[in-house]
Amino acid sequence: MDVVTSILPSETFGTATLRAKTGTCQDEHHAHVWWVGWVEDGTDRTSFAALLSSDDPSHADALIEQRKPWVRAILHEQGVIP
Repeated sequence: MDVVTSILPSETFGTATLRAKTGTCQDEHHAHVWWVGWVEDGTDRTSFAALLSSDDPSHADALIEQRKPWVRAILHEQGVIP
């Protein structure tokens, strides 16, 4: 786990550290984007996985722009990040 932790992109929110990886998949009929990771705060660890999808592949860029703010807002609402 130390290797994974050391190579994943991270963000800091007060005492909490978010570590996560994005991904995308698109074809002529669909667009899918995701963000998967966890938040560490002391000894607490909260995992998350978010998938945003559309039946219109032209929406891929909008989904990419929305995924991180959307997940951060949910994590904030749940008290995981300040």
